[in-house]
Amino acid sequence: MRCAKVRDSLNAFVDAELPAELSEEMATHLQCCQSCRQLWTRLRQLGAIIQAAPVPLLPDGFAGRVLSQARQRVVSPPPARRASFPLVVRWQSIPLIQRAAAAAVLVIGLSSGVLMGWQTGSTQSATGRDTAPAFDDPVVVFNLDYLGGDPNGSLPQAYLMLVSDSNRPGE
Repeated sequence: MRCAKVRDSLNAFVDAELPAELSEEMATHLQCCQSCRQLWTRLRQLGAIIQAAPVPLLPDGFAGRVLSQARQRVVSPPPARRASFPLVVRWQSIPLIQRAAAAAVLVIGLSSGVLMGWQTGSTQSATGRDTAPAFDDPVVVFNLDYLGGDPNGSLPQAYLMLVSDSNRPGE
């Protein structure tokens, strides 16, 4: 008999719930195998501790309340919940205040993104008509003027130099 099968049947062996033939095989294996015998000993000790523990007293009328609730659930079972996506269930489990805060952050983020995209879309002339951006000035084209004001060595200049460098080695 293998150790895995012995470990699976060890509880039934301790409780004397196995057939006689299987119980004899288990006893033979436990005599030969040190690790299984140690598990068997621990399981017997645990059983002895549980047997020696005092049983807590139940309050008066406890059994009657449990039985009446069981009868009530049999007579009128609770309504079945509709199956839902795990994401929806997770969203519904979050407290209402946190859901409201998440929605507010989402609205603020989306609206600021729309405003920033609207600003970079086109420039307006004094007449109010949309005109094409000036392609001769890359700072205007890429709308990088907010990154820094230093004329030499600024972040927009470094970015434009990297992007517009056509003489890179290896190409």
